[in-house]
Amino acid sequence: MKKVSNIKRNWDYIVENFRILAKVTVEYKFNFLSSIFVQLIYFAITIGIYLIITNNLGQVFGWTKWDFILFIILQDTIWCFSGLFFWDKNLFDYIKKGDLNKFILRPINPFKGYFFSKLNTTALIMLVMNIPILILLFYYLEIPLIKIGVVIIMSLFIMIQYDILNSLYESFNFHYLGSSQYIREINNSLESVMRIYPTPFYSKFRYKYFLTIVTTFYVGSILIPYIMGYEIWNLKLQILIYFTINIIAGLIVYYNWHYGLKKYEAFG
Repeated sequence: MKKVSNIKRNWDYIVENFRILAKVTVEYKFNFLSSIFVQLIYFAITIGIYLIITNNLGQVFGWTKWDFILFIILQDTIWCFSGLFFWDKNLFDYIKKGDLNKFILRPINPFKGYFFSKLNTTALIMLVMNIPILILLFYYLEIPLIKIGVVIIMSLFIMIQYDILNSLYESFNFHYLGSSQYIREINNSLESVMRIYPTPFYSKFRYKYFLTIVTTFYVGSILIPYIMGYEIWNLKLQILIYFTINIIAGLIVYYNWHYGLKKYEAFG
């Protein structure tokens, strides 16, 4: 009975935070319009570059202009989903200012309390904006509904890796305050490079399985080839690496939070 009650409290907390997110998104119209404008500019510039390249060279490493366009929208959608939980906060600030107390004192799981707090409105707007664009793309490219369903499931797995790895980087603040900022800068730089130069650019790289730590890699190595009917590079190895990375990262996140909360309460 107590376990059911805890689940309900956690669920009510999550629902309430999404209600707040929706309310804030609707009320702040300037942020709403500016987010749409920024997203349109990003798509226009990025897609424009790939159109210029593919129109002059035809295929680039076996990809057509539609492959690149689909990649841009898909990876951005997955990235925005992760941004819901991480763009507007940093565990470093919560620890430094003592704000973790509000999660420790509440009858909810502290990690869930932090993870679902301060959800980002910009990420939500961009995410909602991307969905109809994806639907139109799938319709234009005549992608079967069954394949779209599989893509949604695979995208969710990629989103999970984004969130697990971001949680991992943040959790190192419990050991060395401020460390997550440096780790995330490195990770964001790698993600940015992978967004500009997706998986096909590394087709001749012998050790490209090391790139699986960069989550965007999977969008180009599995999602796009699957959607467009291309050969997928060593799928079994990619799946094995995916689960290995996320299980190990998840265990480290659990340990770091368990250790960190004990240390935080001791000094609190």
